[in-house]
Amino acid sequence: MNLSFDTKDVFSIFSTQEAKAYIGQEGFIEDSFSNLQQAIEKNKTRTLLSVTDDSIYCFRYDEDGEVGCLFLPTDKVKRPGDTYRAFNSLLEFKKETNFYVGKRVSYRRKNSNDKNDALVTSICCPFENDNAYSISLTLGNICLSLDDWFKDYEWQNINGNWCVFGVKNEIFI
Repeated sequence: MNLSFDTKDVFSIFSTQEAKAYIGQEGFIEDSFSNLQQAIEKNKTRTLLSVTDDSIYCFRYDEDGEVGCLFLPTDKVKRPGDTYRAFNSLLEFKKETNFYVGKRVSYRRKNSNDKNDALVTSICCPFENDNAYSISLTLGNICLSLDDWFKDYEWQNINGNWCVFGVKNEIFI
């Protein structure tokens, strides 16, 4: 499988403040783009322990002080054919999730292990506009558009697997 990444998603000495949000998370830490690609292909992930801005080697991943100058979070790696999009309609949403008012749902923020359980308290869709931006879902007391649920959250299906609030893109070759 040919895994790739966009260079704009790679953190360096010039983006240390933004990278600090990823401390404690898995990613690829290397000294060059070619080594970064090799690490991705070998799935050689490391946990980002700290970020400094006083040296080009600003990403520490080892208690013994091992560092690298490039950091790519695992969620920024692109896998061909493994892309998702937000739900396009209420029908698509209900077909994929089987959510209904009163159903108990487990959900979490992406890149988090903190699981929450809540009841579906509302699913709203104006009749004149059946698209993901106007459809809102309320879990407990959190009310967001389906697009925002897709961007920030995952839900747990009946088999215990975490799923995006969306569907796989159909790619025809």
